[in-house]
Amino acid sequence: MENRLELASRIEEVAVFRSGALVTRVAELQPQAWPEQLELGRLPLALDDGSVRVRLEPLDPADAERLPQPSDVRVEWAVPPLGEPIEPPSEAELRAADERIQRFEQRLSALEEESANFDRLTFALPARIEKEQPRPISAAAFASAADWVERAKLARAEETGRLRRELHQAREERARLQRQVAESRAERGVDEERVCKRVVVRLRGGNGTPVPARAPACRCRRAGARRRACRPAPRRRR
Repeated sequence: MENRLELASRIEEVAVFRSGALVTRVAELQPQAWPEQLELGRLPLALDDGSVRVRLEPLDPADAERLPQPSDVRVEWAVPPLGEPIEPPSEAELRAADERIQRFEQRLSALEEESANFDRLTFALPARIEKEQPRPISAAAFASAADWVERAKLARAEETGRLRRELHQAREERARLQRQVAESRAERGVDEERVCKRVVVRLRGGNGTPVPARAPACRCRRAGARRRACRPAPRRRR
């Protein structure tokens, strides 16, 4: 299989005429060994196939002889592969996911309030009644009450940790369902937005050495360490 490098291009210049428009697109190519083919995809269907021209230009004119040259340029249709349709989740599934999250959040809120109440809980001696002897206080009763409070706080802390983990899982599940909904809607998009054209360029010559290059008219504001593959691509609209 031939070595093909896919590049993302952007529009740099548009010249509008009465019968159409000349669109210049630019694709950036990072320094690396030259591939056998370059591919510029996601081009509009209105592209006039016979008007496509491709050239590479170096940043340094001294490197011009080291650049490979386009030997074959062809325009192809890019049709996304057909796969199994994505079934969106039902409204009942989405509603159940939201209700589950709501239950976890309500229970966590109640646990936080209970824990705060236990933190505010204190033990004190009863008020002394005038002319009465102080009543004896059992140290065991104080210790038992304090132990009960600590056990209650620990139980709520453990339940809080468990519920937070389950809430995290429930939110991830809801996010998964929402992604399914978005993917299903995208899959039902207009075919013209999915089908596009691409230009495949076969290269010849060059010695495999990365050479900095730039766009036509010296408009590229890039460092010399970068290479740029330039494609003036006419596009006619009728």
